[in-house]
Amino acid sequence: MRIRISKIFSVCAALTIVLTGCGDDATGTSGTGSVEGSVLIDGIPMPGMTVQLAGLTQQSIVTDEEGRYVFGEVPAGAYVLTVLDTPADASFPSTAKAAVVADGRTERVDFVGSYIRTSSIAGLVTVRGQGTAGVRAVLSGVESDTMRTNAEGQFAFNGLRAGSYRVEISDLPEGVTFTSVATDVELGTGDSHLTTFQGERDLTASVLIQSIRAIREDGTTAPADPKNLFGMIEVTVVVDRGEDTAERVEILLGEEIVATQSFNLEPTPSDAEAVEPASASPAEISFTVNTASFDLGTGSPDFMNGERLLSARLATLEGGSSAWVSSVPVGLWNSDTFHGSMTATQGPFTGEDGEDWVGGSVTVSLVPVIYHEGREVEGVSVELRRVGGGSLAEKDASEDTPFSVVFSDAPGGALYGYKTPVGSVDQLRVRRATLTDGSTMSGLPVVLVEEVRIDNDG
Repeated sequence: MRIRISKIFSVCAALTIVLTGCGDDATGTSGTGSVEGSVLIDGIPMPGMTVQLAGLTQQSIVTDEEGRYVFGEVPAGAYVLTVLDTPADASFPSTAKAAVVADGRTERVDFVGSYIRTSSIAGLVTVRGQGTAGVRAVLSGVESDTMRTNAEGQFAFNGLRAGSYRVEISDLPEGVTFTSVATDVELGTGDSHLTTFQGERDLTASVLIQSIRAIREDGTTAPADPKNLFGMIEVTVVVDRGEDTAERVEILLGEEIVATQSFNLEPTPSDAEAVEPASASPAEISFTVNTASFDLGTGSPDFMNGERLLSARLATLEGGSSAWVSSVPVGLWNSDTFHGSMTATQGPFTGEDGEDWVGGSVTVSLVPVIYHEGREVEGVSVELRRVGGGSLAEKDASEDTPFSVVFSDAPGGALYGYKTPVGSVDQLRVRRATLTDGSTMSGLPVVLVEEVRIDNDG
């Protein structure tokens, strides 16, 4: 009986040991611990970042002002920590890390990243197109930096993060005005941006339109109404070069250059096209402008009637081709007219009286010169008349343009057996012209050939 009882106690003792062992975690990690760490980018704490804990329990927390987070009272065990919503222009070796929490222990898990710096801002500072060295360029915004332009006026900020920036220039050369000295730039990751600052020298030269005068047929001039210009005009300007070097003055009607005067920068005897440089004191220069000019072949006017800007443009070495521009509004009102030519089947030859004569049939070709927009000539009548006398013949021109009229020397023709009396001259002129709207062209008659002598007498 003793032996049996003893065996029973031994079995119970062994069972007790096994049951007690079964009450503990087989890993030996029961209880709770904690996980803490920081989120940094380029060594800078990142507040407001979400860190997620996943394992025996699921939790998430937002980093504080110093970029720190703490998960406390976490059941012991294996976990994965993930940092979420990282900046698009930042790179982390890993945004998820493993951690094993043990009872009463604190595990530290940090997330350390760096910004992606693949963006850049390049700049150029110029004065009249020439690079300007030594100008201070200041970058502010997501990042900041300062540098000066090189000999070509260039600067560059490289290795930048994405974001908003401002570039501002200072320490500018004297006597130069910049339209803008600052610009805002929005950079994406990997973007390259070029910004240019253009300056203009403060000029002292000027040009002013002083007067506009009409040029009469005898070459004299008279005051002209700027709102009613026609034919030849004289435009007088005053040039004051100040401290600058004047190169030339141009007169423009609208956008077209109609007259130019150049100045000798280094006068030479062979330079006949230029005049001496304008002195520091104002100098007057007069230009002749033909407001009624047209194409001799087609009759197309260079300037239709209507309002224009008459401008004087001064070019200087310092200020370029448009250093100074002076403009006044004018109105062009030239009368519609005709341009013509005459040919004869005989001659011209010199007669016994020493004068030039033609013989045979005479053909007149003419084109209308219409300055009024939308007008068109439909019919033309050409007249042969004696200067100081009456009409000799009048004929309607052909309907084709250029219009044509033939005064024939055939029997029954206007010039059959005709001879201009010695000491007299004949004249060819447009007597009448009808427009397509049925009206008659004003300003007629128009002389086509001022003097012609015809000899068909025997």
